[in-house]
Amino acid sequence: MTMLVLLVTLGHCGVAQEADVNADAIRARYAQAASAMAGGNVDSFLAIYADDYLGPRGATAASMRDQVSGWVSDGADRSVEYAVDEIHANEHHAIASVTETLRFFSAKVALPVERTDRLLHRWQRIGDEWKLVRATMLDEPGRALLNGDAFSDPVYGFSARLPEDWYRYVCSIRNGRQVSLVSPDLTVDLDIMGLKLDDRLNPQFIALVGAQAMRKTVPGYELEGLAESSLGDVAGVRSTAHYTRGGLPVLAQATIATEGRQVFSVGVTACPPDALDHNAPGVGVVLHDFVAETTTEPPGPPERGTLQGRVFECRPLGLRFEVPVGWSAALGTMWDTELHAWSDDGQSRIVVGCRRLPESASGTGAAEGLLLSLDEAAMRHAAASKQLSISDVLVAGLPAVQSTSELTYDGVTRHRTLTVVVAGDVAVLIAADAVPAASVAQLKSVIEAAIQGLQLGPPAP
Repeated sequence: MTMLVLLVTLGHCGVAQEADVNADAIRARYAQAASAMAGGNVDSFLAIYADDYLGPRGATAASMRDQVSGWVSDGADRSVEYAVDEIHANEHHAIASVTETLRFFSAKVALPVERTDRLLHRWQRIGDEWKLVRATMLDEPGRALLNGDAFSDPVYGFSARLPEDWYRYVCSIRNGRQVSLVSPDLTVDLDIMGLKLDDRLNPQFIALVGAQAMRKTVPGYELEGLAESSLGDVAGVRSTAHYTRGGLPVLAQATIATEGRQVFSVGVTACPPDALDHNAPGVGVVLHDFVAETTTEPPGPPERGTLQGRVFECRPLGLRFEVPVGWSAALGTMWDTELHAWSDDGQSRIVVGCRRLPESASGTGAAEGLLLSLDEAAMRHAAASKQLSISDVLVAGLPAVQSTSELTYDGVTRHRTLTVVVAGDVAVLIAADAVPAASVAQLKSVIEAAIQGLQLGPPAP
């Protein structure tokens, strides 16, 4: 008996040591990416991504190359930091929850920009290297909906019992919420989703559209077939498909049901396919106790805001801004939310950025400190610069700080008005500039009206 206990103990120690070695290898890949970004080495940065990588915002390996190349060519002082919360790894598979913070000085907007994302990463050993094969946005507020071995979402109308010992993450998806479960051996992903769409769609149509999208982006994707099924008491369809991920075969099954404009889905991917056999009891727990119901509670506002016509609004941050008449605008991807607006002749532009401040950076003097740091960075990277003024102003009825300056990049001199306002832990910056610098007099009233039209109220729940 003593010998048996000793062997079991040594066995567990060996597994733990192997997990530690693989987790350290994953951390080394994050360090490689951080070093590559700092050095502007696009190929080295992208070496951590698998050729068939899929990530948030529809990212693929190809789109990542375009994006990272843009950051490197446009920016200076580049850095990416990975704060690793946890890693679970074995010889072939790993998952990690990380906070990724990207920073660089953008010459295009003459501002230091940044973006922070909470991500769930799936890694896979491909040959002798660990490669990132999938990434999903994590939804921190959604974690409050986890209650022991159960999950219930009153907004999107679904609840489920969760299998014991599976890793659990709440993820952010467009128009809905997702619970991602990973089997203890890291071979099976089980994604539970609830969505609210603008139109009523039947589940078979959704499955076919999804298959078409997968066929375009996933190597070797083949839809094997559709069959009638259900989730809870809601009728639907079940699809079965096969494809490869990182060169390994994958079995994918998805059960989709609709009730009005609400969509419910339980998706299972097993790599390798036979991993589903010994993880079937966990999958069965979710499918057996899944509850879907119609809800009238509206979904919360998009985290990064919306642009409808001339109105840019980010309710989670309490922000509303109107684009000048006759100008064009588009949402950006930096800070907690971002807007770019420009005149028809392209000679004038406004950038609105908004982010939450850490507690240590908010309070009295926060607006001035932020403005001075932004101006200092812009002047340090400019070929020539001149500070014209710094003054206290009122914006949206709140104290703010405003500077004017002339900045020269690539032989072009622009006149810039930079305004920073802080309300609680929310900071808003508005950078408005024009070229040639002399033309700013003609646009002064347009820029001032846009700045004064800013509304900053309490964040929406």
